[in-house]
Amino acid sequence: MAKTLQQQIIVRALELISDDSKWTEGTDARDARRRPCRVEAPEAVRFCAVGALARAAFELTGGSFALGDQIETAVLAANGLNGLERESLSWINDQEGHERIVAMFQKALLD
Repeated sequence: MAKTLQQQIIVRALELISDDSKWTEGTDARDARRRPCRVEAPEAVRFCAVGALARAAFELTGGSFALGDQIETAVLAANGLNGLERESLSWINDQEGHERIVAMFQKALLD
């Protein structure tokens, strides 16, 4: 069965952060020297959850970030969350860590 664009973006985001060495906190993306950078920058090699969704959307749509926010909402909803301050993907990324984010992305792919 063909995957929807939303599923493709989540799969790609998961690929971007599946290895803990490719994940980050406190900023959307970092370069190899761990300096913050834009998610679309070629030198970006580490991503937080939100940054990974934005980068995946950027890659798979030919340069648009528009779907990143919508898919963030879908990931939260698939995990029974509504995006309140302590339920934002950024907050969960920075406070609960890599394993929690990977699990959330995987659960969103099951919905």
